[in-house]
Amino acid sequence: MEENKEVKIAIVVGALMLTICLIVFIVHSSNNRRDNDIDIKIYKHYDTTGVNQGEYRECMISTEDALDIYTEFNKAKLLGDSDKITGQIITGTYKVVNGENNYIAFDANSSFIYRSDTNALYSFNSTIYDKVTSLCN
Repeated sequence: MEENKEVKIAIVVGALMLTICLIVFIVHSSNNRRDNDIDIKIYKHYDTTGVNQGEYRECMISTEDALDIYTEFNKAKLLGDSDKITGQIITGTYKVVNGENNYIAFDANSSFIYRSDTNALYSFNSTIYDKVTSLCN
């Protein structure tokens, strides 16, 4: 009778250890996959003489800054209809691009962002404005 009790305890402890190992493995592989998806680039718009539209030039950023900007970029993607702004215009002095065509744009000293996925302006309180402008200047 006592042997059965010990075997049952050993099976429960073994199953618990396997479960913990599996959870750690899943969380670790999920974090690695998420880090590989980060393709953040920031640009500043420069007016060029003789060209009507000017050009965007890439700003150099560190990995740590890219992670911070990526976090704020994802917060901007969560903005909804209640955050939309009408009757405002931005020139898009700064642009944060994730991937190839997915970006947000804003001006210095602004609290509005333009999202490329919705073609709309949003009110957005964030540290991204100061961080990007300091990195590009």
